[in-house]
Amino acid sequence: MGRPRKQTVDYFPHFVSTDSRTRFILEQSWGNDGYAFWFKLLELLCRSEGHYYDLSEAANGKYLEALMKVDGETSMAILNTLADLGSIDRDLWEERKVVWCQSLVDNLQDVYSKRTVSAPVRPFTEGQPEEAPEQEFHEEIEAGCVIRSEPAAGTVLKEGDLVTLYVSKGPEIIYSTMVSCLGETVESVQDKMSSLNLLAEFTKVESSEPEGTVLSQSIETGEEVPEGTTVTFTYSEGPKLISYPITFDVPYSEDPVLVQIFLDREIVFDQEVPGNYGTLSLTLQAEAGDHKLEIYAANKLFWDEEIQFQ
Repeated sequence: MGRPRKQTVDYFPHFVSTDSRTRFILEQSWGNDGYAFWFKLLELLCRSEGHYYDLSEAANGKYLEALMKVDGETSMAILNTLADLGSIDRDLWEERKVVWCQSLVDNLQDVYSKRTVSAPVRPFTEGQPEEAPEQEFHEEIEAGCVIRSEPAAGTVLKEGDLVTLYVSKGPEIIYSTMVSCLGETVESVQDKMSSLNLLAEFTKVESSEPEGTVLSQSIETGEEVPEGTTVTFTYSEGPKLISYPITFDVPYSEDPVLVQIFLDREIVFDQEVPGNYGTLSLTLQAEAGDHKLEIYAANKLFWDEEIQFQ
């Protein structure tokens, strides 16, 4: 026999943007009781093994009435309406008093795609196998191909014995949760991506942020992506510097003259030149905007003004 399989779930998608004909009719006929009945029923189907509920058993009927907080007559009326609307399987309801909602199971396919067991199929369908194939991840065997069977090949069986097939789902996809990297350095981000088994690509862009600061990431924080996914980042190449040429006539002196040039109170030139040097030419570099320029010669201020880099 195959190992026990879980065919229940802890949640189901509740699409609020979908116009629900079922919900409208139930509310119109039974008010909030009708609305609550429908979603409680979906919850019950989710936690029922195989996602169906057998009301041919009296105990199950009593439980349903207690859960829904409506009497048996109202429960049957609502279930008959659901069958007429096609919200639950009409044939299974009328013939077996079994509640099965195919659309619910269809909406759970994403959940079962991450499990080793397939989603359940419509119960009591003529000709369907009693056991659906088990599914397992396998690094080498292609998805859809049989990995093994229980009992194993070569085992002598008699008619009616159960054989469980284990079918490959292909290599297991392992997910990593993306973290925020904004404002960090390129080196720090590379380390983070390595620890998450993600690949990092970087593009340099102009920015006033310090050089190497990460500005954007292609995958949002908290998003789950398969390991090996490439994440693209942009980072600052640093503030763009603008050149500004200046000239300064060094005052004549028989002795060497100490020339000091300050930009925004930071010294950018500090050198003695001959007293007959003449005109000193220098190219300053700074970010775009207004900057304060001061020039001293022999400890005397000769130039004090705002200049604009543009």
